[in-house]
Amino acid sequence: MKTIKLISLFVLGLLASCSPGKENVNTTVSGKVINPKGDIISLRLQDTTITASLDSLGDFQTNVPIVKAEKVVFAHGDEISSMYLRPGDQLRLTIDPAQFDETLQYEGEGAAINNFLASIVLMEDTLESIAQLAVLSEDSFLIEFRNTYVKKENALENSAVTDQEFKDWYLKNNEWEFYYNLLNYPAYKTRLTQEEFEPSENFYAFQDSLDLYDSSNLEYEFFVPYIQKQITKKVVEKFKDNGPTDVSEYVKASIEEVQSFPSDPIKEQLLYEVINVHFNRLNEEDRDSLIVEWKALNPSKKRLKTVEDKLDVLASLAKGNPAPDFKYANLDGDSMTMADFKGKVVYIDVWATWCGPCIAEHPYMEKLQKQYEDEDVAFLAISVDSSPEPWKKMVNEKELGGIHLYAEGAWDATIMQKYAISGIPRFILIDQEGNIVDANAARPSGDIASDIDELLALDKQL
Repeated sequence: MKTIKLISLFVLGLLASCSPGKENVNTTVSGKVINPKGDIISLRLQDTTITASLDSLGDFQTNVPIVKAEKVVFAHGDEISSMYLRPGDQLRLTIDPAQFDETLQYEGEGAAINNFLASIVLMEDTLESIAQLAVLSEDSFLIEFRNTYVKKENALENSAVTDQEFKDWYLKNNEWEFYYNLLNYPAYKTRLTQEEFEPSENFYAFQDSLDLYDSSNLEYEFFVPYIQKQITKKVVEKFKDNGPTDVSEYVKASIEEVQSFPSDPIKEQLLYEVINVHFNRLNEEDRDSLIVEWKALNPSKKRLKTVEDKLDVLASLAKGNPAPDFKYANLDGDSMTMADFKGKVVYIDVWATWCGPCIAEHPYMEKLQKQYEDEDVAFLAISVDSSPEPWKKMVNEKELGGIHLYAEGAWDATIMQKYAISGIPRFILIDQEGNIVDANAARPSGDIASDIDELLALDKQL
């Protein structure tokens, strides 16, 4: 259930209706959070994030500047949920984070649609997942997996929703979600059987009827992930026998695949995703080339501004520049800043308890810490979990070494903005003077030790 909700985050809520935009229409979201976890809520739109503060009673209200129907991700604490807003909607919600999905209710204009979406989240908890169905034979899997989507379509038919535009969108989006998840079946089957699984040719027959060059499909939130999945498959196949020495080669190969798309709107969206997620992995020449190509595709003014801001931040993160400061609490509740580590090499790990690749680096990080336990090296692990409870629990249960800090705000945390972080884990290397060595440093499982050794050797020569 949460995997599907997180996909909405990853694609930045790519969703809009087919109706013409309505300007100067007031759209609001208000509500009450019972037993809040923190004092803010956030609404993530296609190209921006809105935050609102809770008052002493847990109430909030904010205007949402939209000119067409759009999927919005509501977040509070460590919970997220998808909403669908239309210009003019006056939506009020009530939630208790302790039982988020079970207590989420909507009132006001737009309530029928969003109560339906909330009910689908609960329904998905009762349906068998693709991981559970992967035990079946290919034919049986296709039948049973399709039935899970038919149940959701039937739920829409029997709901109180009367907005035909939304109903049409939901059915089409449901279809793209089904296609996207079909692409995951071979991986689940392989993981389950511990043997490489390749489905029959007929399994992919559905692809013959899909139009991947129709830009109107950008309305559907699973369309872009579907294309990205196909691109990843091609790139992995390309490097199957001869893997690249650097991850940037994967990114450049992905860009080459994007360049083959004849549809400029789709190409623009895909390149925008690369800029948002993988830009830091490219060298300066490749970055400049990517930006020039993307700008030629006429992105929106809002996106241009977003990317320009990102470029400004990246420029400030050049080697030798002072590392942006932060102030976060450790496990004891004491605040720490960069000044506390002056004179030491600082290796920062930005992570979260729900991040699989982050957790996979922990054994290597522990080994690295032991390697430098007698040296002036500070290992900082900064959690961007939505609430501190899972962070404290994992650090204590796994007895993780190093200095652990908690960054309030999750994806909106200061460190995420100042260091232009759009994906985790992210590792940052800072020298003894508090200057940046590498804002996108190698992972503990990589060759970071050589960089640390170099800094320590230089210090001993002074």
